[in-house]
Amino acid sequence: MASIYKRTENGTTASITRAEGLAEINNAMMGVGRRQVRTMSSITRTDYDIEYKDGRHVRLALTDAPAPEGFTQGQAVLVQRPGQAPRAGTVAHIHTAPGYVAVLDDKYRSVSSYPTRFVAAVESEKDSPEELAEKPPARPNIQTHAGTVHAPGRYDKVLKTEAPKCCASRSALLRYHYLVPVDVPVTCRRCLAGLAKEASRS
Repeated sequence: MASIYKRTENGTTASITRAEGLAEINNAMMGVGRRQVRTMSSITRTDYDIEYKDGRHVRLALTDAPAPEGFTQGQAVLVQRPGQAPRAGTVAHIHTAPGYVAVLDDKYRSVSSYPTRFVAAVESEKDSPEELAEKPPARPNIQTHAGTVHAPGRYDKVLKTEAPKCCASRSALLRYHYLVPVDVPVTCRRCLAGLAKEASRS
């Protein structure tokens, strides 16, 4: 859980990062700023009361960072960073740095903090357990370095990625420079033919 410092100077309170609070404490205690300090006392192990010679009275109190407005833990969100494909995830924990929200990525299961302007809540209707059981899991299409979009194929447990459906083999993973999951229509003719054949069978 992230923490911040509440800095109160002559009755005016503001939130600063933990690093900024510790920097002021260290400067007043051991740095060049100690010459400007009249008195300094520790309220707790992390909180301090500083009185400067110029008349400023500063109190630094460590506290939990406030939750980002409009987000709750476990909430489904979509991260849209400039120039990158959107990523789906859920809010990992609500106490983080001011102006940021921690998101657990649905695909990679990793937690990263993003500015709140890049994160949007996802409104989704809840399906019944029966409907969820009937629905196959959604899998994104695959784009290769050449720009061609393929249908997803077999997942390789060793290389931990998917080969295109038109050539679902490990050699395909080595042949392409990179494979990027995308949410755009398939453009590969072989994949489209295979998908049409599967649709005709069902």
